[in-house]
Amino acid sequence: MKPIFSLLRIFVSLRMTVVSLLGLAVLIFWGTLVQKDVGIWGAQERFFQTWVVMAGGDGASGGFPVMPGARTWFALLIVNLTASMVVLALKKRLGPGIALVHGGLLIMLLSGAWTQWTAEESFIDLIEGESTNVAIAYHDWDMVLWKVADGDPEMHAIDIQGVVSNETFVFEPLGIQVEVESYYRNSIAAALVTNSVDRLPVQSPLGAGTLFRNTPEMEPSKNKPGILFTLSAEDAPLARVILHADDAHAFRFSHEGEEWSLALRRKRFPLPFDLKLINFEEVQYENSQTAKEYSSVVEVSASGRTRQVKIEMNKPLRFEGYTLYQSRFARLQNGMESSNLAVMRDSAEQIPYWAT
Repeated sequence: MKPIFSLLRIFVSLRMTVVSLLGLAVLIFWGTLVQKDVGIWGAQERFFQTWVVMAGGDGASGGFPVMPGARTWFALLIVNLTASMVVLALKKRLGPGIALVHGGLLIMLLSGAWTQWTAEESFIDLIEGESTNVAIAYHDWDMVLWKVADGDPEMHAIDIQGVVSNETFVFEPLGIQVEVESYYRNSIAAALVTNSVDRLPVQSPLGAGTLFRNTPEMEPSKNKPGILFTLSAEDAPLARVILHADDAHAFRFSHEGEEWSLALRRKRFPLPFDLKLINFEEVQYENSQTAKEYSSVVEVSASGRTRQVKIEMNKPLRFEGYTLYQSRFARLQNGMESSNLAVMRDSAEQIPYWAT
């Protein structure tokens, strides 16, 4: 039993608790200062969604390590709390009160970790009469391949977040390869005055010939990713291509006598239900054009059943593990209004309530 206590003593130490909490306090203070320059999303990515805080580079990647990130400190707290409960149990000193408090804290920490790793945030834009069963990611983008001739084509998508130069990925089972030359999560596509004579000419729906890195936006949804790559099949080059978020249409190419399209688009999340906007309602302040409150009456269809629900600013719709919030709206040029619903999928959403 002594070796077990010796090992656990390292993780049970109150010093580990204090150091972890101080580390989180430093991250909160530092992140708050940096937020004015990189925005709230940039601060979250740099300090709270990482194991190690980096200096230099673009903040999220590159540079050199400075201190542990929030994930590391929370992991240490989870280990510290779990080890403390084990030691108290082995010493038969884990009373109901201590077990309840420590257990609740542990459950909250674990649910927070689960949420960060698995939660999906997306949105739906609808005008009255429209319906959908797909939500769209705010920040994440896919490279999508499909056959032109198909009326309802099968979309082959690959997540391009975090791709690096010289990385190669394959659209299976088609065997079409993409060898990345450069990828920027926020980029500018520009014309190229001269082209290398020993390489394939660059093709682009925008008519661009090169890509430049652009400073990431404070709001990641405003970033415009771009990727330069060589497209090949069976190790035979087909084209060098630039795809960009501003592309008005897809890049088309021929392979084995068939026409294919390739494009960047925001990641899609299929929903287990159909959602139709029946009516959007806006209430304005008296003698003003400013919205006081707004809501959406939607029709939800799943498993052969249909019902109408009103989604208000502080009354979201919770259904099939998803939570839909009334986020904002837009007035279109044709006079119609578009309702924007924020979609959150978090299987651990209710766990903190149980823990308290």
